[in-house]
Amino acid sequence: LRRSIMMRKRNQDISEGVYIPDIVFRELRIDVNNKFCYLHGLPLNLTKTEFDIIQLFLSHRNRIYSRQEIVTKVWGNSFSVTARAVDTCMTRLRKKLKDYSHFIYTHKSCGYGIVDEAHLPQQ
Repeated sequence: LRRSIMMRKRNQDISEGVYIPDIVFRELRIDVNNKFCYLHGLPLNLTKTEFDIIQLFLSHRNRIYSRQEIVTKVWGNSFSVTARAVDTCMTRLRKKLKDYSHFIYTHKSCGYGIVDEAHLPQQ
């Protein structure tokens, strides 16, 4: 019940034009309202899928998402997407993030997430 009330409120807020604050991680900034991503103040040319993935990761930093969770949260259940498509998107996203690509952590055979250096596992 609480979840459905929150979803209705969120949808109402969006339809009323409520401003959502930017998500900032060091020099990486996501303008959620206008669907733009900036690195060092310069816009990144991200696809919708890449934008949704980086927004998911930056909204929940230091959390690793399985490939299936990423598929569900980004593409939804209405699309037939393989887990390998996630790997392809992550490769392209890393190329576009350049010097920030090392913040995308790959947990072997588990998934991906954005992790601060302080939360990186010891190697």
